[in-house]
Amino acid sequence: MKTFLKILLAVVIVAALAFVIYLMLPEEQKMYVQGNIQYRTDDDAKEHVDKIRDAKVPNSEITFGKGLEGLCKTTAWYYEQGSGNDWTVTFYGSKATLDLTTGGLDDVYTSKPMRVVFSVRNDSEVDISIYVDGTLMNDTAETVIYEKIADAGRD
Repeated sequence: MKTFLKILLAVVIVAALAFVIYLMLPEEQKMYVQGNIQYRTDDDAKEHVDKIRDAKVPNSEITFGKGLEGLCKTTAWYYEQGSGNDWTVTFYGSKATLDLTTGGLDDVYTSKPMRVVFSVRNDSEVDISIYVDGTLMNDTAETVIYEKIADAGRD
C-alpha cells in the first residue's frame, strides 16, 4: 500500500509541476499546447479547423494547411465559436521566413512568429488577417504572402 501511495504522490507532483510550467508560458506558446490538444479531443473543433486547412490559398491550388505548415516550423490551429453561425480558426506558426521584396515591398522577415486569423461569418464568408511578428499585414503584403504560402506548399 505504501508503494501505491508513493507512486500516486509522484504522479500528482509531476502533474502539478507540468501545470505550473504551462501557466508560466507566454500566450503564444500556450496556444500551441491548447490548439494541439483541442484538435485531438474536440470533434467540432477538428471539423472546423479541417475546413480551413482544406481551403485553397487565393490564386493557387495549394491548401492553407499544406502551405502554412510548410512555411512555419512549429504549427497549431485553434478554433473558437462565435455567436450564431460565426466562428474563428487561428493558425499559429513559428519561424516563418518571408521575403516580400519579390512583390515590390521592402520587408524581409526571418524566423518570425506568424498568426493567421480566419474569421468566418454565416458559415460562408471568410475574412483573413495575417500577422507577422505581431504586425498586421496590409492588403498588398497579404497578396505577396499568399504567394509565399503557396510556394511553401509546393515543396
